[in-house]
Amino acid sequence: MCSGCNRSRTEPHPARPSVPAQVWSHQDVKDALFQRDFGRLCQLVRERGHLRQEDMALLTGLSQSFLSMLESGQRRLTNIDRIIVLLDGLDAPADLTGPMLLPAQVMPALPLQAVS
Repeated sequence: MCSGCNRSRTEPHPARPSVPAQVWSHQDVKDALFQRDFGRLCQLVRERGHLRQEDMALLTGLSQSFLSMLESGQRRLTNIDRIIVLLDGLDAPADLTGPMLLPAQVMPALPLQAVS
């Protein structure tokens, strides 16, 4: 019996995976996020959170194969919408991500300037 079938026999409704909050306190995770190295970030979050790539795919909506290529450096994540989906799915703290994950009503409004 394959491992997936074996897991489904022992746990009919597996709990939804989540990223443990303490993952975000590691300096290497913070550094990867600050450097916008999303491949390294995914690898570190996965390893520190004891998650599988399949768990990360479930959380983020990105395919397991894309996450594998991202972690190995074969692909890059540059689309801001997909970056937001990734960080939101990983439940990245807004104080580490900056304003991109803050709801629009929480972000401070910029003053309007008259154009002449």
